[in-house]
Amino acid sequence: MRAGRLKHKITLHAAVKTKASMGEVSKSFSATPTITTRAEIWGMSAKELIRDGKEGMDITHQIKIRYRAGVAHDMQIHFGSRIFEIKSISNFREANRKLIISAKEEL
Repeated sequence: MRAGRLKHKITLHAAVKTKASMGEVSKSFSATPTITTRAEIWGMSAKELIRDGKEGMDITHQIKIRYRAGVAHDMQIHFGSRIFEIKSISNFREANRKLIISAKEEL
C-alpha cells in the first residue's frame, strides 16, 4: 500500500458487553481506542431512507488499512467525530498486507 493514500487517522474501539440484572446483554464500546492507525476512506453509496416516519441516510464506506491482527467485526471505527459500524473485513488476497473494511456510517 502506498503511504500517501493513508491520509486519515482512525481509531478502532472494541465492543464491551455487559449483562444486566434481568439477563439482558447490552453492547457499548470502549472509550479508549484499541487500535490507532492510518487509513484510506471513500464513500461507496448513499441512500435516503424513511424509518419510523423520519427521513434519514444510509451511507456506506470502504476503509483500507495496513494489515493488523486483532481487527474484528464487533469493533467500531472513529474518524474525527464520525463513527462507522463494521459490516465486513477482507484480508486482501489473504496476503496479510492490507485489510479492506466495509462500514456503515452512523448518523
